[in-house]
Amino acid sequence: MKRLMPLLGAAAIILIIAYYETAYSIEDGAFNEQYDYPQIPVVNESSEEDDVTVSASEDSDPLAGLTPEIELKYESETIEDGYLVETHRQYEVYRDHNNQIIQSVPTSHYEYIRYRIE
Repeated sequence: MKRLMPLLGAAAIILIIAYYETAYSIEDGAFNEQYDYPQIPVVNESSEEDDVTVSASEDSDPLAGLTPEIELKYESETIEDGYLVETHRQYEVYRDHNNQIIQSVPTSHYEYIRYRIE
């Protein structure tokens, strides 16, 4: 009996959570779906006459819609007070959908790594 009560409690909690996670609503007594049938995407087939050309005079930003990745790149190294100090600079790197670098923009953030020389 002692082992059965925790299992029944866990099952009751799971059932209550599953009930509230479904699309069924207590307030209106019906499913909250917009459609009664599955939605199938329609591919719009266009002919050559329907193609739209973009003029070259429009200024389009090649970085629009791309999220930059932050990377640290090695800059230099110096020796100071018995330490080898490496300097790394932070860059914002923009990549296209093929993972090719479009643009790399340096920032003003530097990181320094010190190694003791013995």
